[in-house]
Amino acid sequence: MAIIDLPYGILSVTSHEEIMHILKSATNITKEAVIAAVSDIREDLEEVGFKTVDYAVVPKKHFKRYIFKCVLK
Repeated sequence: MAIIDLPYGILSVTSHEEIMHILKSATNITKEAVIAAVSDIREDLEEVGFKTVDYAVVPKKHFKRYIFKCVLK
């Protein structure tokens, strides 16, 4: 299982293409992952080959964290 904390984009800008590259790379090294993001990326996860098994939204002081438990389809 991999645990991936995607960049927030607050201190450094991360493009959608870079996020997709990280997610696609994860499918090559693991069959299960827990992924933390700052937005709802369920469609992106589906696009790269993950199925979202469960997710939660965790409020922080100035933003929300989206936590996804995924498995390869």
